[in-house]
Amino acid sequence: MGYVRPAYSDNDILTLGLAGALEQLKDEFDAHYEEAERHPMKFRYAVHNFNGGRPGAAKVLENFLQYVKSHPGVWFCRCIDIAQYWLEQAKAG
Repeated sequence: MGYVRPAYSDNDILTLGLAGALEQLKDEFDAHYEEAERHPMKFRYAVHNFNGGRPGAAKVLENFLQYVKSHPGVWFCRCIDIAQYWLEQAKAG
């Protein structure tokens, strides 16, 4: 079993301040989104309960999710959903 490192976690970016954290998340997502035009990509952001539950950090996450949802073709899913998708692709092709 492997570990897939998140693109970022709130431990990494909240030190940038709330506005800086939001901009960093958007920039990182934009790079992943652009790359996804060429091949499947996954963007994962880890939220720790002791950081992400603070009001400012929660607002950053809310604003980031609104930003991501504004992009066509983005799929919010669980790990099992990704696994099932690729199993179906393997069966189909």
